[in-house]
Amino acid sequence: MQCLTAPTRREIDKAHAKSIWLEIGVHSVRNLLHVSPGKAVLWLALLVSTFPLHLLWNSAVFTTTNFNDYSGLVVTNDFLVSNSSLGIDCSEQAMDEYIQNDRSSYVVCWLHQHVQQNSTSMIKMTPEQCMTAYATGIEASNFNFLAVTKDATIKEQSKQFRPGNATLPVVAYFNTLNYTDLVDSWCRGLCHNWGNNP
Repeated sequence: MQCLTAPTRREIDKAHAKSIWLEIGVHSVRNLLHVSPGKAVLWLALLVSTFPLHLLWNSAVFTTTNFNDYSGLVVTNDFLVSNSSLGIDCSEQAMDEYIQNDRSSYVVCWLHQHVQQNSTSMIKMTPEQCMTAYATGIEASNFNFLAVTKDATIKEQSKQFRPGNATLPVVAYFNTLNYTDLVDSWCRGLCHNWGNNP
């Protein structure tokens, strides 16, 4: 469209002869009155065809993806006990700090408090049901989860997977954003044990 409003040397000379100035090197609608009628008609055709394409269709037709940014913990049965030690400070002040810069510690404390205060609102699943529900990593229908294991042999193996300074009964931490990338390396040899020990 800018090229079509650019006048030729002849069109510039003709405009100057009438003491009319034209704009050079920029897209100027004003120049349309002084360029050939064919160029003006083609410019109008481009305007009419691109207006709905760029201004209406691009802004009106889109899809959205629901997203639940949930986290998960693999824990031992001790996590379900109210006075269990997590190795991290879960005071209100600490929680305010965690929510800003330490998501994994925040999730550990929040889930521990939730288990103690709202255990009846939690849904118990078999390992198979849990794996099916959370298989895709990112989706809209699931929320933070606890995977409780009875296997004592994983206690020492799991240190590298724990969030922050957390200790047992926290075995491992998962987040939706890194779930699909890390689950294979984190769980190689461990997920089978966790899944067989509900």
